[in-house]
Amino acid sequence: MLGDLVDAFTSSITMKSTGGEGGTGQLRLTLMTARDGGSSFLLGIAQPTGPKARQEVDAVPESVSLS
Repeated sequence: MLGDLVDAFTSSITMKSTGGEGGTGQLRLTLMTARDGGSSFLLGIAQPTGPKARQEVDAVPESVSLS
């Protein structure tokens, strides 16, 4: 299982823009550290926010595999 090989930490931010087209967006950053010392990150961005956009951003870390 992936959880046996890495530790992962996720932070999620909802941003609101007042310039340009305006609106809100969701940014999710997941930092993964492998037990063998390697590391990587995943960045998911969705605009506009909403249930469908959040599901797409949530699917990013769920689809990770090690090769």
